[in-house]
Amino acid sequence: MIITKIETFPLRIPFRPDTRAAASAWGDKGLQVADSLLVKVTTDQGLEGWGETGFRAVPMEQLAIDNLIAPLCIGRDATQIGLKHRRLPKTHLSLKQLVLMRDMVSK
Repeated sequence: MIITKIETFPLRIPFRPDTRAAASAWGDKGLQVADSLLVKVTTDQGLEGWGETGFRAVPMEQLAIDNLIAPLCIGRDATQIGLKHRRLPKTHLSLKQLVLMRDMVSK
């Protein structure tokens, strides 16, 4: 079962100001919107898996997944998920590096 595609979908969730749900769900009182990033992984057998990333740095997370993580994972065996993190390079990008990458990709 080989990973053939990894897609990201930014999601913006609107809240009604000053509602209890907005403060309890996201930790910020009076939050007007919450951003999230959904990630879809597809295999050569047509199976799909969905995940979600954090809620604060969606553009940077999307950039990292689309340009760094996805290219390293596509073509690998999805059943060996426990080994994925060990095979990926131990790269820690700074925010400045991600911003520069974003700027390069958007041109």
